[in-house]
Amino acid sequence: MLSRFGSLRKPIFSSLFKNKNVNISAVRNSHACQYRAAPPPAPKIIRIGAEVTSAFMWWWILWHLWHEYGHITGEFPYPATKEWTNEELVSIMADRILPQAKIVVEVRDASGHGNK
Repeated sequence: MLSRFGSLRKPIFSSLFKNKNVNISAVRNSHACQYRAAPPPAPKIIRIGAEVTSAFMWWWILWHLWHEYGHITGEFPYPATKEWTNEELVSIMADRILPQAKIVVEVRDASGHGNK
């Protein structure tokens, strides 16, 4: 067994301890991606165009939030729940919350007479 290992020892160990040049950066044929080096700065016209575009975008967003806030808050007024009648509240509860339950409601008028 050792005699067989002796013939393999030289190629294995010579490749392990060989002094090799190691390339630490990959070759990139496109874009500005580099390892351990900053990409080249963009031209001045590109930087100015990016700033102008960004400023216009934020102006557009803030202008429309200020002048057309209905998109955020809703287009319809919030309902005044104090003005709802008992019949409306019961119908909402019957339709949405308890669709299977049988709800009996007694409604009394101003004279105190009720009906089911």
